[in-house]
Amino acid sequence: MSSPCALRASRAEPRWPRLGFALLALACAAPASVARPLAPGEDARGSASTQAPAGRSGEPRAKQLYDLHCVQCHGDTGDGRGTTKLDRPARSFRDGGFSFGNTRDALVKTIAHGIPGSQMPAFEGALEQEERALLADYVLGFAPESARAPTAKGTELVVLDRPVVVRGKLPAIEGHAAQRVRGLLLGDPSGLSFELDASDLRLLAVRRGAFVDRGDWENRGGDALRPLGRVVSSRGLAGSAWVRREREGMPAALRARLVATRIDGAHPKLEYELRDARGATVAHVVEVLGTANSKAGAGFARRMWIEAREPVELSLDIAPHGLAALVEARVHAALWRLDAGAELCVVRGLDSSERLQSGVGEARISFVARPGRPRWLAVESYPLAVLDAAAHAALQEESR
Repeated sequence: MSSPCALRASRAEPRWPRLGFALLALACAAPASVARPLAPGEDARGSASTQAPAGRSGEPRAKQLYDLHCVQCHGDTGDGRGTTKLDRPARSFRDGGFSFGNTRDALVKTIAHGIPGSQMPAFEGALEQEERALLADYVLGFAPESARAPTAKGTELVVLDRPVVVRGKLPAIEGHAAQRVRGLLLGDPSGLSFELDASDLRLLAVRRGAFVDRGDWENRGGDALRPLGRVVSSRGLAGSAWVRREREGMPAALRARLVATRIDGAHPKLEYELRDARGATVAHVVEVLGTANSKAGAGFARRMWIEAREPVELSLDIAPHGLAALVEARVHAALWRLDAGAELCVVRGLDSSERLQSGVGEARISFVARPGRPRWLAVESYPLAVLDAAAHAALQEESR
């Protein structure tokens, strides 16, 4: 469901967590996961399915919403042949074409948060929850009967209304990353999931869709996790993710050591320390991973609070995988061409003297962190299917 009316996310700097770093560990005693396996007959909301029967539910209100927000791209009959000219045809619901699941819950999430790398925007700010549910039922009514009956394995975990954290082996990502023995998979209620290497907390990939099949529950725990979402963004793997600039100007690699994970809010959180080669802690970081929205469409964000033990210049690798060329840059934003597609990156929280530095295969932000008050930064990434005038316009808009 496409619309030119994607709403922009708030740019206000969030407040530092009320109790600060000193009490953060106490808040981490919450269980690492609130998900459970799906039983036969259950839907993605984790309870016996009460999904409204597919069809023209909620008419005429549902049709009014569809005509207002969706028909221009997806067509009056849901065949993807709307009046708006798109770079790629819109999804045909009549063929059962649902990118990230054919349950009401999956469609509500897609409507709310959009689809990164496509022209499907987020409607979370434009539609109430009840309206998104009405639209989901209406759209399901276009689908053939065979596309309306989801099945689930007993080892599948779903993300409900709280984040989910799973640890275990992560399989290789074709053409990108090798298998990770120590993997970390974070599920967000929006339908995004984040794959990280637990040994250094490097972000490997961002997925959209169903969460994970716990393959490690089979064969006495020897199998890898099986992430179920589709990869919407692969991240760069060259060099050290975190670097400290020494007084002589030479970079020194830092290692991120996980302290705890948190699921006590709307999005998954990580707490970790940045340590030097001697094992000394240089800085403490709390990172929140979640969604982002802009005129470029739907994306994801890493929001961080960084507190250093002493004044230090830090540098963070933010490059996507396959960064082929810098197309256009602003002080705190850049438009990149990738081996497949493109990406708009916007960094919030940098001072006027701090810049996003980018080259072929590399992109970093450098900034100064000090003790006493945590430094807030947000790195927003918007995968793009094509580079066009709209992408350049979004860069200019986000750079103001």
